[in-house]
Amino acid sequence: DTFRIPDMPGRGAFEGFTLRLLNPETGNWRIWWASTASKGELDVPVVGRFHDQQNGIFECEDVIDGVPLKVRYTWRIDNPDSVHWEQAFSFDGGVTWDTNWVTDATRVS
Repeated sequence: DTFRIPDMPGRGAFEGFTLRLLNPETGNWRIWWASTASKGELDVPVVGRFHDQQNGIFECEDVIDGVPLKVRYTWRIDNPDSVHWEQAFSFDGGVTWDTNWVTDATRVS
């Protein structure tokens, strides 16, 4: 998918995309994010899987502005045409999580 925002508070305008690759032998996905703000590099991929037909958890260790953290993407498939996605950061090794981005997507014809 692609993402374009004309003005995000504190960040300004940027464009980005995700790359998702599945290992069919393990069922694990790797999901990379890249944007015009990331200076030509892919972010560290979150890695995980869907634990049932509707819910998936994907995590990684990352560093943002010199600060180490854990990143979690949570996916919920509501029906064949809509999904719910959340991004959360943890600065205490996964004890607590701060959800900072939520997206609900619906397929269009």
